[in-house]
Amino acid sequence: MFGPRSALVAGTTRGADGAPQLSATLALAFGRELDSGVVAQSSTALMPAVSYVVPLAQDWSLRAGYGESTLGTPGIALARASLGEAGVSFSDHRRLHLDVLAFVEGDAAPAAYDRGVGVALGWEIAPRVSLRAWVLSDGEAENTLLPQYPGGPPYPGELQRTFRRDVVWATWDAPLRLDVLVRNGALEGSLNAPLGGGYGVFIGSARNERSIRVLSAGLTRTR
Repeated sequence: MFGPRSALVAGTTRGADGAPQLSATLALAFGRELDSGVVAQSSTALMPAVSYVVPLAQDWSLRAGYGESTLGTPGIALARASLGEAGVSFSDHRRLHLDVLAFVEGDAAPAAYDRGVGVALGWEIAPRVSLRAWVLSDGEAENTLLPQYPGGPPYPGELQRTFRRDVVWATWDAPLRLDVLVRNGALEGSLNAPLGGGYGVFIGSARNERSIRVLSAGLTRTR
């Protein structure tokens, strides 16, 4: 079972708006785990994180970063994960924002990694109409035990999986708010209508992780 987790974090940021900015933190992490109250494991580690943002032009910027973190992995007092990323951003500081990002993430317990490329777009088409979109294509691999043949003895191997996640989200925000989404090929949406007196009603439709259509409705308080 899990035991205590704690960390002491120190950080700094250098730079100003319109100039290169450097942010860095260093965490001293401690973890302890008890296995059925019999065997205790403890570990201490330094977890660095750094990010650097460089303006390329009036509306463009480049950023890169690396960081380490801890995971609550059973059987490991202080499992460690790392994340490295690099990307470019565009913003006209009014209605349009675009991010393109490449990343790789690793985990040491169990040994696994995930890497991919993502794109995010935000566009205020009109004062009450906006469009957002995300595209993420990634793949993961994990070192594990695989059967040599169905029902056969296991042997060390690498299990690989690929994923594609897409979302297109349009919003009309007036006295009535309408959200329409296309998420992983499925149409979803919600409607929020004010009733007065700080109350509102909503109705929504979405697809859950088992690809089952779920309808929801309820009463909300807006203030």
